Parts: sequence; C-alpha cells; structure tokens
Amino acid sequence: MSLSPAHRFVRHPWYFFSLVIIWTREMNAAFLLTAVTLTLYLLIGSRQEEKKLVTCYGEQYRRYQASVPGLVPRPWRYISRQQAEEILGMAPPVK
Repeated sequence: MSLSPAHRFVRHPWYFFSLVIIWTREMNAAFLLTAVTLTLYLLIGSRQEEKKLVTCYGEQYRRYQASVPGLVPRPWRYISRQQAEEILGMAPPVK
C-alpha cells in the first residue's frame, strides 16, 4: 500500500476530482440526470472498493479509513506525512 500526497486528504482523490468536474459544469435536465447517475456510480463503486481494500489490507486500511474522509476532503480531517508513514509501516496482514 502506498499513499500519494492527495491520499492524505481524501481516500478517493480521483473520484473526488471527478465529482468536482461533474458538478461544476453548466447544467440542463439531461446533464443533471447524468450527473446524479455518475455520482451514484462513484458512491457505490467507492464502497465496493473500500470492502476490497479492507479485505486486502485489514487493520492497516481500517486505521486509514478512520483518519481520512472518503470522497469529500475536510480541512480538519487529514493525516500528516508522518502519520501516513506510520500507517504504511504497520505490519501487513498474513495471507
């Protein structure tokens, strides 16, 4: 498991930036329906991805989940570089 600088602020930075692009465009009825559909797709997809990551990385990923928001960054909830290194330094699960 590795963390980019963006992953210290949000667990799914690609999904977050996709949502920014989707929701900052000029809206009409057709695009609104598309935006809602894509948002639901990203929300469901992120939850499925989280389940796989917990299965793969166990407690290491659970600790990361508890520290960093999923899709929307919050200024008061992020991890420092040192905290990221501590999480990455945890023993990986035995398979």
